[in-house]
Amino acid sequence: IKLQDKLEENKKIIEVLKLLKSLKEGEILFKQFIFLLKEIIEADDVVFFDYVKSKCISTDKRKCDKSVLQYIKENPQFFTDHTINKTFDSEYVVAIVLEKKRNILGVLFITFKLKPKDNKLIYNLLIDYFKII
Repeated sequence: IKLQDKLEENKKIIEVLKLLKSLKEGEILFKQFIFLLKEIIEADDVVFFDYVKSKCISTDKRKCDKSVLQYIKENPQFFTDHTINKTFDSEYVVAIVLEKKRNILGVLFITFKLKPKDNKLIYNLLIDYFKII
């Protein structure tokens, strides 16, 4: 079973890398990227607070409540019993700060109703990739 899980995780990482390449080359828009990322990692919702354009994008038309931004202290950060979980009505929430050359582009919130599979490698891939594009 562990080998199967590892193969599945590697498949997701390859899919995310292809997605990031498409985003970088302008083949897809950032909004499309968010919707496709949601499918790949099997999330319930992905919400992005865009610091550059001062807007919010959500895959589930959830209310974009900026108050959740005050709780971000680590990157990535995981929430299981917090105000953020109540705000997003989700048992599990992951926050990822996306930055480029030390400038914050925005914060990505990924929500799950059920305990997700371990996607830490994907979260770290997103963090690192946005630093260099």
